[in-house]
Amino acid sequence: MEEKQENGLQALMMKASHLCSRALCEDLKEQGMSPGQVCIMRLLEQKEGLSQCEIGKYAGIRPSSVSVAMQKLEREGILERKMDPEDTRKSRVYLTEKGRLELERFSCHFVESDERCFQGFDEEEKRKMEEFLRRVIRNLEE
Repeated sequence: MEEKQENGLQALMMKASHLCSRALCEDLKEQGMSPGQVCIMRLLEQKEGLSQCEIGKYAGIRPSSVSVAMQKLEREGILERKMDPEDTRKSRVYLTEKGRLELERFSCHFVESDERCFQGFDEEEKRKMEEFLRRVIRNLEE
């Protein structure tokens, strides 16, 4: 039986995104991490001292999912919460040294995933693909 061709750019982008994500998720799962946990870690690497609410907002993760992911990361010593000096009702979240080391360890998985996804593309094609995707993102974020 012949496989049905995907029609339209959105359908192709969705399928490519799904397949890339699935491969990365399987890889992360083998390492004992979820994509949400790694997303939180990467976000904190870029912007330390966020509140739990801000993490959910920036990462696009539901508050209940952020809470569960953060509890696991905190238990494992990957992140820590500290009282906000300006508002003691709030806590701020930071990566620990162990968290930074874990993130470094996971970075090779992202590189390998990119290599697998873009196998057979030359550098110019990858650059163009990145440019096009950034434009799509900009269009949708405006």
